[in-house]
Amino acid sequence: MAVAALFYIYIGGFSRMAPVATDSFIRELIGRQDLCACWLNPASSKKPVAVALVVHGLNVRPEMMEPLIAILNNAGIEALNVSLCGHGGNFMRCGSSPADDKQDRLASFKHVSHFLWLTEIHQAYLQVMLRARKLGVPVFFVGYSLGGLLGCDLLAAKPGVHFDRMVLFAPALKLHPSIGYRLSPLKPFPEFVIDSEAPEDQRANDGTPVAAYAALLDAIGDVEAHLGPKLNVPTLVFMDKEDEFVSFEQMQEFIRSNGFDRWEIAAVAKDNATDAAVSHHMILNEHSLGADMWNEVARLTIVHLLKSTTVLKPSPVTPQRRPDSSHVR
Repeated sequence: MAVAALFYIYIGGFSRMAPVATDSFIRELIGRQDLCACWLNPASSKKPVAVALVVHGLNVRPEMMEPLIAILNNAGIEALNVSLCGHGGNFMRCGSSPADDKQDRLASFKHVSHFLWLTEIHQAYLQVMLRARKLGVPVFFVGYSLGGLLGCDLLAAKPGVHFDRMVLFAPALKLHPSIGYRLSPLKPFPEFVIDSEAPEDQRANDGTPVAAYAALLDAIGDVEAHLGPKLNVPTLVFMDKEDEFVSFEQMQEFIRSNGFDRWEIAAVAKDNATDAAVSHHMILNEHSLGADMWNEVARLTIVHLLKSTTVLKPSPVTPQRRPDSSHVR
């Protein structure tokens, strides 16, 4: 009930994005709370050292975040893993069989919006914030691609939202320009589905509707409209320089031009033994990066989150084995 009460207080701030936020919409969203997020906790009975909000990428299975969450849990960090609408179990069920679930999930995916997704992660944030306050521990954010974008959007646009530290994996803040050009002619057809080339075990659906891409682009616009010092919290960004979706160079410029001197990029490079079918944008586990690189990503993640100072120092690295961690000024 505490989450529901706070949600009613905070929802007013979204009125600029949605002309109508009806009571029935809010009740439906709160009623789907168990479908939208799942707590994953450390095995130890000791008091957690922090609580993290974790958000997946566009058309990515939410369970793809679990190897990363296991690293957080091993360090004593509780995590709330969010499933955005159209992913995981977060969809409107009409049928009763697994085949029906697949169709129903995609049907929900065709009707998503920036407002809906931002509302979902804001609701999840309230749960994390209440848990952290109860424990007296910091609040962290960990997001991949779309998830990283939405976390930044939430922090920048919403009064009262605060993260002590963030770790972003290939955040979709700066897409390659060609992506926007290809999507623009499709905007009048929100239910048109673009087939996914990602491996089946990674993708939440066989394709991504134009509506979902439009929601992502709207989120980018919302971040740009609210850029400011509030986003300048200690943040570690992991990216592959060959990322096909997010521009590494434009991400560097984004950090530099906005004066985010508490942000740092760690450039990762896939091991030569990794599956060539896995894109450079996918950097979430050992399979996508290779054992040595993934172990270093895990180490840097925990060092960053549990560090008492605000920045990591660059260290000499071998590009094919360790992230090239460098502070961007």
